[in-house]
Amino acid sequence: MSVFKFTGPDGKVFEIQGPSGATFDQAKAIFDKQLSTGSLTNIPVGVTVNAVTQAAGGLSSALAQIGPQAIALTKQIGGAINLPTKIGALIPNAISVSNFVTTKISGQNIGSIASNQIQGLVAQAAASVNQAADTITNAKGLGKFGLDASQLQLSGLIKPGIAEQIKQIPEKFKEILSSPSSWTGKLGAVNLDSVLNNSSLQTRVQQGLMNANFDQLKQLGTIKGTEIASQLGPLLNNATKFGAATATAWLNGKAPGALINQMNNFATSAQFSQSFADINSAISGGGNPLQAGVVAAKGFTSTVNRTSVDQATSAIIGDAKIETPTFTPAAAAAAAAPAAVPDTVYTGPLTTPVITAAQLNALRPATARRILDELYEDMRDLIRINERQIRDAEKYQAYYLDVGDTVRAADAAKSIPRYRAEIAQARANQDVIVAALNRLGPGNA
Repeated sequence: MSVFKFTGPDGKVFEIQGPSGATFDQAKAIFDKQLSTGSLTNIPVGVTVNAVTQAAGGLSSALAQIGPQAIALTKQIGGAINLPTKIGALIPNAISVSNFVTTKISGQNIGSIASNQIQGLVAQAAASVNQAADTITNAKGLGKFGLDASQLQLSGLIKPGIAEQIKQIPEKFKEILSSPSSWTGKLGAVNLDSVLNNSSLQTRVQQGLMNANFDQLKQLGTIKGTEIASQLGPLLNNATKFGAATATAWLNGKAPGALINQMNNFATSAQFSQSFADINSAISGGGNPLQAGVVAAKGFTSTVNRTSVDQATSAIIGDAKIETPTFTPAAAAAAAAPAAVPDTVYTGPLTTPVITAAQLNALRPATARRILDELYEDMRDLIRINERQIRDAEKYQAYYLDVGDTVRAADAAKSIPRYRAEIAQARANQDVIVAALNRLGPGNA
Protein backbone atom coordinates (compact mmCIF):
# COMPACT_ATOMS: atom_id res chain seq x y z
CA MET A 1 0.00 0.00 0.00
CA SER A 2 1.25 3.50 -0.90
CA VAL A 3 0.52 6.43 1.40
CA PHE A 4 0.48 10.09 0.34
CA LYS A 5 -0.13 13.28 2.33
CA PHE A 6 -1.69 16.42 0.89
CA THR A 7 -2.61 19.81 2.30
CA GLY A 8 -6.00 21.31 1.51
CA PRO A 9 -6.66 24.99 0.73
CA ASP A 10 -7.64 25.59 4.37
CA GLY A 11 -4.41 24.11 5.71
CA LYS A 12 -5.82 20.72 6.74
CA VAL A 13 -3.54 17.73 6.14
CA PHE A 14 -5.00 14.59 4.55
CA GLU A 15 -3.45 11.13 4.19
CA ILE A 16 -4.44 9.18 1.06
CA GLN A 17 -4.06 5.40 0.95
CA GLY A 18 -3.52 3.92 -2.52
CA PRO A 19 -2.60 0.57 -4.04
CA SER A 20 1.01 -0.51 -4.19
CA GLY A 21 2.80 1.11 -7.12
CA ALA A 22 0.54 4.16 -7.25
CA THR A 23 2.33 7.37 -8.25
CA PHE A 24 2.19 10.77 -6.58
CA ASP A 25 0.43 12.27 -9.61
CA GLN A 26 -2.25 9.55 -9.54
CA ALA A 27 -2.86 10.09 -5.83
CA LYS A 28 -2.95 13.88 -6.31
CA ALA A 29 -5.57 13.52 -9.04
CA ILE A 30 -7.77 11.43 -6.73
CA PHE A 31 -7.29 13.92 -3.87
CA ASP A 32 -8.23 16.89 -6.07
CA LYS A 33 -11.35 15.06 -7.29
CA GLN A 34 -12.48 14.24 -3.75
CA LEU A 35 -11.80 17.80 -2.62
CA SER A 36 -13.87 19.25 -5.46
CA THR A 37 -16.86 16.94 -4.82
CA GLY A 38 -17.01 17.73 -1.11
CA SER A 39 -16.12 14.22 0.03
CA LEU A 40 -13.46 15.62 2.39
CA THR A 41 -15.89 17.95 4.15
CA ASN A 42 -15.90 17.59 7.96
CA ILE A 43 -12.91 15.20 7.96
CA PRO A 44 -10.79 16.11 11.03
CA VAL A 45 -7.19 17.31 10.62
CA GLY A 46 -4.65 14.48 10.23
CA VAL A 47 -7.24 11.71 9.82
CA THR A 48 -6.80 8.79 7.40
CA VAL A 49 -9.23 9.13 4.47
CA ASN A 50 -10.92 5.99 3.17
CA ALA A 51 -14.41 4.84 2.19
CA VAL A 52 -15.32 4.07 5.80
CA THR A 53 -14.50 7.52 7.16
CA GLN A 54 -16.18 9.19 4.20
CA ALA A 55 -19.34 7.10 4.62
CA ALA A 56 -19.43 7.90 8.34
CA GLY A 57 -19.18 11.57 7.41
CA GLY A 58 -22.23 11.34 5.18
CA LEU A 59 -20.79 10.70 1.69
CA SER A 60 -23.28 8.16 0.34
CA SER A 61 -21.21 7.26 -2.73
CA ALA A 62 -18.48 5.93 -0.45
CA LEU A 63 -20.78 3.16 0.79
CA ALA A 64 -20.28 1.21 -2.43
CA GLN A 65 -16.55 1.05 -1.74
CA ILE A 66 -16.89 -0.54 1.71
CA GLY A 67 -16.19 -4.27 1.72
CA PRO A 68 -16.76 -6.76 4.55
CA GLN A 69 -13.40 -6.03 6.16
CA ALA A 70 -13.81 -2.28 5.93
CA ILE A 71 -17.26 -2.41 7.50
CA ALA A 72 -15.65 -3.76 10.65
CA LEU A 73 -13.66 -0.53 10.89
CA THR A 74 -16.83 1.42 11.51
CA LYS A 75 -16.74 0.10 15.06
CA GLN A 76 -14.00 2.66 15.60
CA ILE A 77 -16.21 5.54 14.46
CA GLY A 78 -18.82 6.97 16.83
CA GLY A 79 -19.55 3.76 18.75
CA ALA A 80 -21.16 2.07 15.74
CA ILE A 81 -22.85 -1.34 15.72
CA ASN A 82 -21.64 -3.87 13.16
CA LEU A 83 -25.00 -4.93 11.73
CA PRO A 84 -25.06 -8.27 9.86
CA THR A 85 -26.91 -6.77 6.86
CA LYS A 86 -25.81 -5.84 3.37
CA ILE A 87 -25.50 -2.18 2.50
CA GLY A 88 -27.55 -1.34 -0.56
CA ALA A 89 -29.79 -4.43 -0.32
CA LEU A 90 -33.30 -4.29 -1.79
CA ILE A 91 -35.74 -2.62 0.62
CA PRO A 92 -38.61 -5.03 1.38
CA ASN A 93 -42.02 -3.43 2.13
CA ALA A 94 -40.57 0.09 2.21
CA ILE A 95 -42.82 2.73 3.78
CA SER A 96 -44.54 5.39 1.72
CA VAL A 97 -45.40 8.98 2.57
CA SER A 98 -48.92 7.94 3.56
CA ASN A 99 -47.53 5.26 5.91
CA PHE A 100 -45.31 7.85 7.55
CA VAL A 101 -47.82 10.69 7.82
CA THR A 102 -50.65 8.57 9.27
CA THR A 103 -48.41 7.13 12.00
CA LYS A 104 -49.03 9.22 15.12
CA ILE A 105 -46.57 8.72 17.99
CA SER A 106 -45.73 10.49 21.20
CA GLY A 107 -42.81 12.80 20.49
CA GLN A 108 -39.88 11.30 22.37
CA ASN A 109 -36.39 10.04 21.62
CA ILE A 110 -35.16 6.54 22.42
CA GLY A 111 -31.45 6.67 23.13
CA SER A 112 -29.76 8.32 20.16
CA ILE A 113 -32.82 7.77 17.92
CA ALA A 114 -34.73 11.04 17.37
CA SER A 115 -38.53 11.15 17.48
CA ASN A 116 -38.88 11.62 13.72
CA GLN A 117 -36.88 8.42 13.20
CA ILE A 118 -39.03 6.66 15.81
CA GLN A 119 -42.04 7.64 13.70
CA GLY A 120 -40.37 6.09 10.67
CA LEU A 121 -39.46 2.91 12.55
CA VAL A 122 -43.00 2.48 13.90
CA ALA A 123 -44.48 3.05 10.44
CA GLN A 124 -42.02 0.55 8.97
CA ALA A 125 -42.82 -2.09 11.58
CA ALA A 126 -46.45 -2.00 10.45
CA ALA A 127 -45.54 -1.95 6.75
CA SER A 128 -43.27 -4.96 7.20
CA VAL A 129 -46.06 -6.98 8.84
CA ASN A 130 -48.55 -5.82 6.18
CA GLN A 131 -51.74 -6.71 8.08
CA ALA A 132 -54.83 -4.64 8.89
CA ALA A 133 -55.23 -3.30 12.42
CA ASP A 134 -58.51 -5.20 12.93
CA THR A 135 -57.07 -8.59 11.91
CA ILE A 136 -55.61 -11.42 14.01
CA THR A 137 -53.98 -14.51 12.49
CA ASN A 138 -51.82 -17.31 13.80
CA ALA A 139 -49.31 -16.61 11.03
CA LYS A 140 -48.76 -12.88 11.62
CA GLY A 141 -50.17 -12.15 15.05
CA LEU A 142 -52.51 -9.41 16.28
CA GLY A 143 -53.20 -6.17 14.48
CA LYS A 144 -51.08 -4.02 12.21
CA PHE A 145 -47.84 -4.79 14.08
CA GLY A 146 -48.46 -8.54 14.26
CA LEU A 147 -48.19 -8.54 18.07
CA ASP A 148 -47.59 -11.96 19.59
CA ALA A 149 -48.50 -13.21 23.06
CA SER A 150 -45.07 -12.36 24.53
CA GLN A 151 -45.35 -8.78 23.33
CA LEU A 152 -48.89 -8.44 24.66
CA GLN A 153 -47.78 -9.77 28.05
CA LEU A 154 -44.67 -7.56 28.15
CA SER A 155 -46.86 -4.53 27.43
CA GLY A 156 -49.21 -5.51 30.26
CA LEU A 157 -52.29 -5.99 28.09
CA ILE A 158 -52.77 -9.67 28.91
CA LYS A 159 -52.43 -11.30 32.29
CA PRO A 160 -49.25 -13.07 33.46
CA GLY A 161 -49.12 -16.69 32.32
CA ILE A 162 -51.31 -16.19 29.23
CA ALA A 163 -48.28 -15.99 26.92
CA GLU A 164 -46.89 -19.22 28.32
CA GLN A 165 -50.29 -20.88 27.85
CA ILE A 166 -50.39 -19.79 24.19
CA LYS A 167 -46.82 -20.97 23.67
CA GLN A 168 -47.93 -24.47 24.66
CA ILE A 169 -50.84 -24.46 22.18
CA PRO A 170 -50.02 -21.76 19.57
CA GLU A 171 -52.85 -22.84 17.28
CA LYS A 172 -55.29 -21.49 19.91
CA PHE A 173 -53.75 -18.00 19.87
CA LYS A 174 -56.96 -16.27 18.76
CA GLU A 175 -59.22 -18.54 20.83
CA ILE A 176 -57.40 -17.79 24.09
CA LEU A 177 -57.27 -14.05 23.40
CA SER A 178 -60.99 -14.08 22.57
CA SER A 179 -61.71 -14.67 26.25
CA PRO A 180 -62.17 -11.37 28.15
CA SER A 181 -60.55 -13.02 31.18
CA SER A 182 -57.20 -12.98 29.35
CA TRP A 183 -57.03 -9.18 29.35
CA THR A 184 -55.97 -6.77 32.09
CA GLY A 185 -57.87 -3.67 30.98
CA LYS A 186 -54.67 -1.64 30.66
CA LEU A 187 -54.95 1.15 28.04
CA GLY A 188 -58.58 0.13 27.62
CA ALA A 189 -57.75 -3.40 26.45
CA VAL A 190 -60.74 -5.10 28.06
CA ASN A 191 -61.16 -7.73 25.35
CA LEU A 192 -59.85 -8.71 21.93
CA ASP A 193 -62.17 -6.39 19.99
CA SER A 194 -61.13 -3.40 22.07
CA VAL A 195 -57.58 -3.86 20.76
CA LEU A 196 -58.40 -4.85 17.18
CA ASN A 197 -60.70 -1.84 16.76
CA ASN A 198 -58.22 0.67 18.18
CA SER A 199 -55.35 1.34 15.80
CA SER A 200 -53.93 4.16 17.94
CA LEU A 201 -53.76 1.84 20.96
CA GLN A 202 -51.70 -0.61 18.90
CA THR A 203 -49.32 2.20 17.98
CA ARG A 204 -48.94 3.17 21.66
CA VAL A 205 -48.20 -0.46 22.51
CA GLN A 206 -45.59 -0.69 19.72
CA GLN A 207 -43.80 2.43 20.94
CA GLY A 208 -43.93 1.16 24.51
CA LEU A 209 -42.41 -2.14 23.40
CA MET A 210 -39.59 -0.24 21.70
CA ASN A 211 -38.79 1.48 24.99
CA ALA A 212 -38.95 -1.79 26.91
CA ASN A 213 -36.67 -3.64 24.49
CA PHE A 214 -34.23 -0.72 24.42
CA ASP A 215 -33.88 -1.14 28.21
CA GLN A 216 -33.50 -4.91 27.84
CA LEU A 217 -30.75 -4.51 25.23
CA LYS A 218 -28.89 -2.28 27.67
CA GLN A 219 -29.35 -4.77 30.50
CA LEU A 220 -27.95 -7.55 28.30
CA GLY A 221 -24.91 -5.41 27.56
CA THR A 222 -25.69 -5.46 23.84
CA ILE A 223 -25.80 -1.66 23.58
CA LYS A 224 -24.98 1.43 25.59
CA GLY A 225 -27.78 3.43 24.03
CA THR A 226 -25.49 6.07 22.55
CA GLU A 227 -24.61 4.20 19.38
CA ILE A 228 -25.16 5.64 15.90
CA ALA A 229 -28.92 6.02 15.47
CA SER A 230 -28.99 4.60 11.94
CA GLN A 231 -27.55 1.33 13.27
CA LEU A 232 -29.27 1.29 16.64
CA GLY A 233 -32.70 1.63 14.97
CA PRO A 234 -32.57 -1.63 12.96
CA LEU A 235 -31.36 -3.53 16.03
CA LEU A 236 -34.15 -2.02 18.14
CA ASN A 237 -36.84 -2.85 15.58
CA ASN A 238 -35.61 -6.45 15.50
CA ALA A 239 -35.57 -6.60 19.30
CA THR A 240 -39.11 -5.22 19.46
CA LYS A 241 -40.37 -7.80 16.99
CA PHE A 242 -38.35 -10.88 17.96
CA GLY A 243 -37.14 -10.14 21.50
CA ALA A 244 -33.96 -8.56 22.85
CA ALA A 245 -32.18 -11.91 23.34
CA THR A 246 -32.93 -13.06 19.79
CA ALA A 247 -31.85 -9.68 18.39
CA THR A 248 -28.58 -9.96 20.31
CA ALA A 249 -28.02 -13.43 18.86
CA TRP A 250 -28.74 -12.03 15.38
CA LEU A 251 -26.22 -9.26 15.94
CA ASN A 252 -23.60 -11.86 16.83
CA GLY A 253 -24.40 -14.02 13.79
CA LYS A 254 -26.20 -16.66 15.85
CA ALA A 255 -29.85 -16.02 15.04
CA PRO A 256 -32.12 -19.07 14.55
CA GLY A 257 -31.86 -20.20 10.95
CA ALA A 258 -35.59 -19.86 10.36
CA LEU A 259 -35.48 -16.18 11.34
CA ILE A 260 -32.29 -14.93 9.66
CA ASN A 261 -33.86 -13.73 6.41
CA GLN A 262 -36.83 -12.20 8.17
CA MET A 263 -34.62 -10.35 10.65
CA ASN A 264 -32.29 -9.14 7.90
CA ASN A 265 -35.30 -7.78 6.01
CA PHE A 266 -36.61 -6.06 9.14
CA ALA A 267 -33.23 -4.41 9.69
CA THR A 268 -32.81 -3.29 6.09
CA SER A 269 -36.31 -1.80 6.03
CA ALA A 270 -35.68 -0.08 9.37
CA GLN A 271 -32.54 1.59 8.00
CA PHE A 272 -34.56 2.86 5.04
CA SER A 273 -37.35 4.20 7.27
CA GLN A 274 -34.87 6.22 9.35
CA SER A 275 -33.31 7.70 6.22
CA PHE A 276 -36.82 8.45 4.94
CA ALA A 277 -37.61 10.31 8.18
CA ASP A 278 -34.36 12.27 8.04
CA ILE A 279 -34.93 13.32 4.42
CA ASN A 280 -38.41 14.45 5.39
CA SER A 281 -36.91 16.59 8.16
CA ALA A 282 -34.28 18.03 5.81
CA ILE A 283 -36.70 19.01 3.03
CA SER A 284 -37.32 22.45 4.54
CA GLY A 285 -34.40 22.73 6.93
CA GLY A 286 -35.93 20.88 9.87
CA GLY A 287 -39.23 19.95 11.46
CA ASN A 288 -41.68 17.51 9.92
CA PRO A 289 -42.91 19.00 6.62
CA LEU A 290 -44.60 15.81 5.39
CA GLN A 291 -46.58 15.60 8.61
CA ALA A 292 -47.50 19.24 8.33
CA GLY A 293 -48.40 18.78 4.68
CA VAL A 294 -46.40 21.83 3.57
CA VAL A 295 -43.22 21.70 1.47
CA ALA A 296 -41.88 24.88 -0.15
CA ALA A 297 -41.11 24.47 -3.84
CA LYS A 298 -37.72 25.52 -5.19
CA GLY A 299 -37.52 28.31 -7.78
CA PHE A 300 -35.84 26.38 -10.58
CA THR A 301 -37.28 25.46 -14.00
CA SER A 302 -36.40 23.14 -16.91
CA THR A 303 -33.84 21.19 -14.88
CA VAL A 304 -35.24 17.63 -15.04
CA ASN A 305 -36.86 15.13 -17.35
CA ARG A 306 -40.59 15.37 -16.54
CA THR A 307 -41.19 11.67 -17.25
CA SER A 308 -38.72 10.83 -14.48
CA VAL A 309 -40.62 13.16 -12.17
CA ASP A 310 -43.85 11.28 -12.96
CA GLN A 311 -42.24 7.98 -11.95
CA ALA A 312 -40.61 9.38 -8.83
CA THR A 313 -43.82 11.09 -7.70
CA SER A 314 -45.73 7.83 -8.07
CA ALA A 315 -43.13 6.02 -5.95
CA ILE A 316 -43.21 8.69 -3.22
CA ILE A 317 -46.99 8.99 -2.89
CA GLY A 318 -47.46 5.22 -2.75
CA ASP A 319 -51.13 5.34 -1.79
CA ALA A 320 -53.78 3.90 -4.09
CA LYS A 321 -56.36 6.29 -2.61
CA ILE A 322 -54.45 9.37 -3.82
CA GLU A 323 -54.36 10.14 -7.52
CA THR A 324 -50.78 10.61 -8.70
CA PRO A 325 -50.24 13.90 -10.57
CA THR A 326 -48.67 13.69 -14.06
CA PHE A 327 -46.44 16.47 -15.34
CA THR A 328 -46.29 15.29 -18.97
CA PRO A 329 -48.80 16.55 -21.54
CA ALA A 330 -51.97 14.51 -21.95
CA ALA A 331 -52.35 13.78 -25.66
CA ALA A 332 -56.01 12.80 -25.49
CA ALA A 333 -57.16 15.54 -23.12
CA ALA A 334 -59.17 17.41 -25.74
CA ALA A 335 -61.25 14.37 -26.61
CA ALA A 336 -61.95 13.35 -23.02
CA ALA A 337 -65.38 13.50 -21.46
CA PRO A 338 -66.18 16.36 -19.04
CA ALA A 339 -65.26 15.74 -15.43
CA ALA A 340 -68.08 15.65 -12.94
CA VAL A 341 -67.79 16.32 -9.23
CA PRO A 342 -69.00 13.07 -7.68
CA ASP A 343 -72.12 13.48 -5.55
CA THR A 344 -72.88 9.76 -5.39
CA VAL A 345 -73.22 7.96 -2.07
CA TYR A 346 -70.42 5.52 -1.35
CA THR A 347 -71.69 2.09 -0.24
CA GLY A 348 -68.49 0.03 -0.21
CA PRO A 349 -66.35 -1.08 2.75
CA LEU A 350 -64.91 1.51 5.12
CA THR A 351 -61.74 1.57 7.18
CA THR A 352 -63.52 3.49 9.95
CA PRO A 353 -64.99 0.96 12.41
CA VAL A 354 -68.65 1.05 13.42
CA ILE A 355 -69.00 1.75 17.15
CA THR A 356 -72.26 0.72 18.80
CA ALA A 357 -73.87 1.63 22.11
CA ALA A 358 -73.85 -2.05 23.09
CA GLN A 359 -70.06 -2.18 22.73
CA LEU A 360 -69.58 0.92 24.86
CA ASN A 361 -72.03 -0.23 27.52
CA ALA A 362 -69.88 -3.34 28.02
CA LEU A 363 -66.90 -1.22 29.16
CA ARG A 364 -65.89 -1.48 32.79
CA PRO A 365 -67.02 1.62 34.71
CA ALA A 366 -63.57 2.08 36.21
CA THR A 367 -61.96 2.70 32.82
CA ALA A 368 -64.92 3.66 30.66
CA ARG A 369 -64.46 7.44 30.67
CA ARG A 370 -60.78 7.25 29.70
CA ILE A 371 -61.50 4.77 26.90
CA LEU A 372 -64.38 6.87 25.60
CA ASP A 373 -62.24 10.01 25.60
CA GLU A 374 -59.52 8.20 23.63
CA LEU A 375 -62.05 6.81 21.16
CA TYR A 376 -63.47 10.29 20.60
CA GLU A 377 -59.96 11.59 19.84
CA ASP A 378 -59.37 8.68 17.45
CA MET A 379 -62.53 9.58 15.54
CA ARG A 380 -61.46 13.21 15.40
CA ASP A 381 -58.11 12.13 13.92
CA LEU A 382 -59.89 10.02 11.29
CA ILE A 383 -62.09 12.97 10.34
CA ARG A 384 -59.05 15.22 9.92
CA ILE A 385 -57.22 12.64 7.79
CA ASN A 386 -60.17 12.19 5.44
CA GLU A 387 -60.79 15.93 5.25
CA ARG A 388 -57.17 16.33 4.16
CA GLN A 389 -57.66 13.57 1.57
CA ILE A 390 -60.64 15.44 0.17
CA ARG A 391 -58.67 18.69 -0.03
CA ASP A 392 -55.85 16.93 -1.86
CA ALA A 393 -58.25 15.24 -4.29
CA GLU A 394 -60.00 18.54 -5.00
CA LYS A 395 -56.65 20.25 -5.53
CA TYR A 396 -55.57 17.61 -8.08
CA GLN A 397 -58.97 17.78 -9.75
CA ALA A 398 -58.69 21.57 -10.12
CA TYR A 399 -55.18 21.25 -11.51
CA TYR A 400 -56.21 18.76 -14.19
CA LEU A 401 -59.24 20.85 -15.14
CA ASP A 402 -56.96 23.88 -15.53
CA VAL A 403 -54.73 22.02 -17.99
CA GLY A 404 -57.70 20.54 -19.84
CA ASP A 405 -57.23 16.93 -18.75
CA THR A 406 -60.80 16.04 -17.80
CA VAL A 407 -60.11 12.30 -17.60
CA ARG A 408 -57.54 12.68 -14.85
CA ALA A 409 -59.68 15.33 -13.19
CA ALA A 410 -62.51 12.80 -12.90
CA ASP A 411 -60.12 10.14 -11.58
CA ALA A 412 -58.76 12.55 -8.98
CA ALA A 413 -62.26 13.19 -7.65
CA LYS A 414 -63.64 9.65 -7.74
CA SER A 415 -62.47 8.81 -4.19
CA ILE A 416 -64.15 11.84 -2.61
CA PRO A 417 -67.46 10.01 -1.89
CA ARG A 418 -65.56 7.38 0.10
CA TYR A 419 -63.72 10.02 2.14
CA ARG A 420 -67.08 11.67 2.88
CA ALA A 421 -68.51 8.33 3.98
CA GLU A 422 -65.52 7.75 6.29
CA ILE A 423 -66.12 11.17 7.86
CA ALA A 424 -69.84 10.48 8.26
CA GLN A 425 -69.14 7.18 10.03
CA ALA A 426 -66.56 8.78 12.32
CA ARG A 427 -69.03 11.53 13.26
CA ALA A 428 -71.75 8.94 13.88
CA ASN A 429 -69.29 7.15 16.18
CA GLN A 430 -68.64 10.40 18.02
CA ASP A 431 -72.39 10.79 18.64
CA VAL A 432 -72.51 7.28 20.13
CA ILE A 433 -69.46 8.04 22.28
CA VAL A 434 -70.92 11.34 23.53
CA ALA A 435 -74.16 9.57 24.45
CA ALA A 436 -72.16 6.99 26.43
CA LEU A 437 -70.27 9.77 28.23
CA ASN A 438 -73.52 11.45 29.11
CA ARG A 439 -74.82 8.18 30.58
CA LEU A 440 -71.78 8.05 32.86
CA GLY A 441 -72.70 11.43 34.28
CA PRO A 442 -70.33 14.19 35.45
CA GLY A 443 -67.40 13.29 37.67
CA ASN A 444 -67.56 9.51 37.18
CA ALA A 445 -64.20 7.83 36.39
